[in-house]
Amino acid sequence: MNTEVVWYGERGVVNALVTDIAQRGAGTVPAVQQLLGSAVQWAGGTSPAWINDIARVALVVEVGLNDFGDPDLILVCWTGPNKPQVVFLEAKVVPYLGSALKNSGGMVAGFNSSINGQLSLKYRFSLALEAWDGQRASVAEPAESWQWYRRPASGPGLADPARQPRRLAKAEILEGILTRLDLFDLPSEHAHFVALTWDSAPFWSQVTGELLPLFLTTSGANGWATMQSRTGWVGFEALERVLSPGEEYRKVRKTMIATLTPPVSVLHALASNLPTLPLRQLGEFQQATRESLAVITQAARDRFGPDAVKVHAGSVSIVPGKKVLVKLVPQGSGADEYLLLGVSASLEPHQWPEQCALREQVQIASQPFFVTRLSAADQEARLTADAVFAQVALRRDGPTVA
Repeated sequence: MNTEVVWYGERGVVNALVTDIAQRGAGTVPAVQQLLGSAVQWAGGTSPAWINDIARVALVVEVGLNDFGDPDLILVCWTGPNKPQVVFLEAKVVPYLGSALKNSGGMVAGFNSSINGQLSLKYRFSLALEAWDGQRASVAEPAESWQWYRRPASGPGLADPARQPRRLAKAEILEGILTRLDLFDLPSEHAHFVALTWDSAPFWSQVTGELLPLFLTTSGANGWATMQSRTGWVGFEALERVLSPGEEYRKVRKTMIATLTPPVSVLHALASNLPTLPLRQLGEFQQATRESLAVITQAARDRFGPDAVKVHAGSVSIVPGKKVLVKLVPQGSGADEYLLLGVSASLEPHQWPEQCALREQVQIASQPFFVTRLSAADQEARLTADAVFAQVALRRDGPTVA
């Protein structure tokens, strides 16, 4: 019996890319050089000179670093007898603006999963590696660094709630990976940070200040200006154009994003100051509204499968694959209650047939959606929802359960 391996999500994209590169044998090092030297754009304007001298590489995928998060990929590159150069790569199958959270909000829930939050944590991990001698039972960031990040966002800091310096104490990681790969006493200038996002331009050309990774120096200052030579970005278009990965990689990428660069409407929506949709407890709404929501929710289950429908305290999410593509959110009060049906801007629903009526834009959970109103008492509500679900099934960027 033939066996099919299915990769999905950001982890799947990175796994497929690493597998493609590793299978090139003698071509692995040149592929890494192409990735870092040609596909990646560096904020400092030029690629690091050491890329041309890479002689050996190790590719570490999704290793758990405890308080420092789980980097999608670490590229360890040896150029000679000295300590290796290290690249931490964080991948997102959304635009940078679709993931980044404001530093001014501090380390709220979800911040460490945002792209700028992840890059900041890997920077802090690099400071911990510089301070680690390879003998101590844990890798911990310097106390002064932790104190800087504990400051309020106006400090500048991130109001880090950690009660002690962030650390990694997994012996199997320290001994089996970090020590073996010579990553102790690693000079901090040997650490580099790259974002792989669904964009057509580097993130630093789109955002400023509080949406950039926060790299605090040993004196507590914002070190973005001095870190630009070690900070990079790569988009999916450049990655595929430069590396020409095989069909397995392309297949998993297409399950997440149908196009190599995002539609202009998506970027415009993310960059605009869209109103944020307020969420209330579902139980606060009238029975008629809740019954209408239940009917349309069941229609979504019939279309996409029961596992694709997630009922939350204040809304319903429809997730055909990994990404939330549709939201159902009750709004209004009393006789003016209604359901707001929203479709992710990534599917460009404002260009869909008129019966879908998706024209207004709002933000729901920091993501842009095109929305239409469904009256709880309107018999046409189910027909509109069915039309929207049919279009999502045709255009979705994730697999649908029949």
